[in-house]
Amino acid sequence: VDICVDHRSHHSVAVEALNAGKHVIVEKPLGITIKAAKQIIEASVKNGKILATAENYRRSVEDRVIKWVVEKGMIGTPRMLYWLQTSFSLSAWGWRNDKMKAGGGWIFDGGVHFADLFLYILGEVEEVYAVTKTLEPTRYDDWPEMSKKVKSTVEDLSFALLKFKSGVTGAWIWSNVSPGENFNHRIISGTLGSISWENGLTKLGEGNIGKYTLSLYELAQMMRKEIGPEKVNEMFPNGVGTRSLFDFDGTI
Repeated sequence: VDICVDHRSHHSVAVEALNAGKHVIVEKPLGITIKAAKQIIEASVKNGKILATAENYRRSVEDRVIKWVVEKGMIGTPRMLYWLQTSFSLSAWGWRNDKMKAGGGWIFDGGVHFADLFLYILGEVEEVYAVTKTLEPTRYDDWPEMSKKVKSTVEDLSFALLKFKSGVTGAWIWSNVSPGENFNHRIISGTLGSISWENGLTKLGEGNIGKYTLSLYELAQMMRKEIGPEKVNEMFPNGVGTRSLFDFDGTI
């Protein structure tokens, strides 16, 4: 059973499906509270059924390449994570604007994909400090005409500091109500260089003079060559999820 209902209904539908003897995959987030998520997990264990959350980002070429770069020590020891994204839109998102149905705004909804990447690449987070706000409580079904108003009760701004068990310090900033100049920059910085979702690998040159950069495409080719066809097919069966970085033609 693939559960694609609104967030507040995840746990009730998932528990019922698991108790009926079905394997279950739940769209993110698993539940809107820790208690709700635990109920799903307990039902899975009790009934001996497979439970999964639909986290697809960590299976993309880009994210697996970045993990490979970090694990290979190509940026040295990771020190800092910067995850900065801002945009501007007052479009209404149906039930996603209702905190009682959605559990929270985009940082809780789509943001769980990014939180999963943090865990996948950098490991567990042991401490978080965050500020969230709802700066624009009115949304519009007909944005940008702005004649059909919708009340929004979820946050549209989040500033967070993350302390990883590994010693990495992270800054995670997101807002979709930031007019003017927007930015999208995501980077892990280490002792020898950095890896960026936008710009690839950047390292100091010989003698610490100058820089050299490898794109994610170039890094993907390097990873593909190193891990070999068998591992590539294990990670990306028949090229699924590779998009353009591997330039698959149906064969490996």
